[in-house]
Amino acid sequence: MKKVILMLAVVSLIAVPSFAKKQAGDVPAPLWAAEPVLPVEVEEVDSVKFDWQDVEEAEKYSLDICGMVLVDGVIEDLDVEDVEVEWCVSFGTSDWNEDMSDSEIIIPLEDLHIAIFAAIDEAIANAGITDAEDTLVEMYAKVKGLDPHAENGKKRQNNEFSTPLNLLPHPPVD
Repeated sequence: MKKVILMLAVVSLIAVPSFAKKQAGDVPAPLWAAEPVLPVEVEEVDSVKFDWQDVEEAEKYSLDICGMVLVDGVIEDLDVEDVEVEWCVSFGTSDWNEDMSDSEIIIPLEDLHIAIFAAIDEAIANAGITDAEDTLVEMYAKVKGLDPHAENGKKRQNNEFSTPLNLLPHPPVD
């Protein structure tokens, strides 16, 4: 009986995940515009505009800014150096634009920095690192189209992202 239970456990660990693979959504990956990132000023506020080509199937978009920091610090009373910590933060057109189907997002620079720093701090904390000093070594943007409505319920939103857009070197923050 124990062998049968063990065999079922092994089969469920191997077979079930292979059946549960997600199919990609039906919205194609957006392409970046000719000038994908531009500094702009909106109502006298320094901002950044991310721009991509419209995807007909997309009702709205999600812009992710991700990266990696190398962290020196302490994990459980042990000094660590150059620990790679990945982070990511998402910005939806439905949150930042009057028209969520716009194929651009304009984010005030201060809000962008606050969100990025919070994502980095959270990723470092989740890694269990304290007394951390970090160095940004990678930062990129990617965007995907979303189409959450369907005739028969909710649609899959695991659509493909655009190619990553390198955002380094990044200007220093005062």
